[in-house]
Amino acid sequence: MAAPRPAVSVVMPTYGQAAFLPRAVASLRRQTLTEWELVIVDDGSLDATPQTIAGLAADQRIHHVRLATNHGLGTACNVGLDLARAPLIAYLPSDDVIDAEHLSTLAVCFDDPEVVLALVPGAGRRHRRPPTGAGDAPGRHRPLDRTRRGGER
Repeated sequence: MAAPRPAVSVVMPTYGQAAFLPRAVASLRRQTLTEWELVIVDDGSLDATPQTIAGLAADQRIHHVRLATNHGLGTACNVGLDLARAPLIAYLPSDDVIDAEHLSTLAVCFDDPEVVLALVPGAGRRHRRPPTGAGDAPGRHRPLDRTRRGGER
């Protein structure tokens, strides 16, 4: 029997982000809308990304593909879109997190048949890369401040 079609396909291209992947996937697993699939496209990472993805893929909603060499973000996104099965697509960078209501808020926007694109305000988060490049990223995570322009602080 085929798996039921998800409500939302989340496309996650990644390259060299093994340290951040578990946190990004954990934020997806906390979603109040649970009918999602995650399509991870490893764009030829040279770090522990393949092993990290393998450890996350026990969840039947998580699918992944590995490109043999790095082709860039555009190609990785297009591969993810080709594999997506849901009528709605969300994008989650592998070094980001999303709030628990993100997918449900996004899905509600498409109750209006005129809507073709929706951005959920406040969904972006900025993180610093761990100094060692390994393990979970330490520190506090703060919302992306959209009020700063051109280096003003």
